[in-house]
Amino acid sequence: MWWFDSQNPSGYATSVVLTSDAGSGTEWAIIQGSNKVQLSSTYGETVTVTPTGIISSGYVGDILITASALGSTSSPFAMTARRPYRLRAGTITDTCSPSFGYTSFLNYTIQDNLLDTMPTAAPLNEQWASGFVNDWPGGNNWTGRAQGSFTGVSFADRIDGEDVTIPANPMPGCGGNAALVRHWEQEWRVGSLATGVGRLVQTNTLEQHLDFGRHSNIRY
Repeated sequence: MWWFDSQNPSGYATSVVLTSDAGSGTEWAIIQGSNKVQLSSTYGETVTVTPTGIISSGYVGDILITASALGSTSSPFAMTARRPYRLRAGTITDTCSPSFGYTSFLNYTIQDNLLDTMPTAAPLNEQWASGFVNDWPGGNNWTGRAQGSFTGVSFADRIDGEDVTIPANPMPGCGGNAALVRHWEQEWRVGSLATGVGRLVQTNTLEQHLDFGRHSNIRY
């Protein structure tokens, strides 16, 4: 089962229905992992199991549920509660751009709480979490690009310099100059394409340097 902070993206089961052959007289119990899942009821032929979101599994099958009826108790049914957990950083590619001076691609793969790659495409969105801070003395006109969204298991955050047709101080280049021009806080969430919605998986500082873009101070 998956938890996306109240979101239900396609391709992921955010609840599981268990059915007992013993009928409506069945009593359900969580004998391990009661802080990880909750039951829609403790009695009945069927029960819906959903993650609590408080804590997720530490290993596969660490949640155990039993059904009791007519004086007998079933063998434990093992379940696993997962959630998007972090973005695993990959390669960084810096290229020269005739439009922006440079374009940097920062690649990531989405991992769950067991550090497995997400099994199928999931929606992800970014959000600015602070205002812009100018680091270049007398700098002007450098602007943050529109916030974006993606659907996939892996993606690249694209960071551009400034539009070269705008009189900017300083003008971006692509020669490897690491002077910091501007920075702001950025957040990433999985589970929705809507900005600010879904499971928070990473907070970082987005930095526009003179000749490339980077993420720093990464937290998850």
